[in-house]
Amino acid sequence: MVKKALDESGLQTGAARLEFVPRTFTVLDGSSLDAACEMRDALLEIADTVRVYDNIGVADTDAAA
Repeated sequence: MVKKALDESGLQTGAARLEFVPRTFTVLDGSSLDAACEMRDALLEIADTVRVYDNIGVADTDAAA
């Protein structure tokens, strides 16, 4: 609907799809981050999976140094 309206008004669109854009992030580190990465990888291995969205943030380890 939005893409069609943009096209009709003469604006060119490169892609149009719904996406999850996180507003807040959950910071993970250590074993929690490892587990989340393993789960994400397992989901991506499922043939019917198109995309996996998350709101995972990684702790900045350089800030503590």
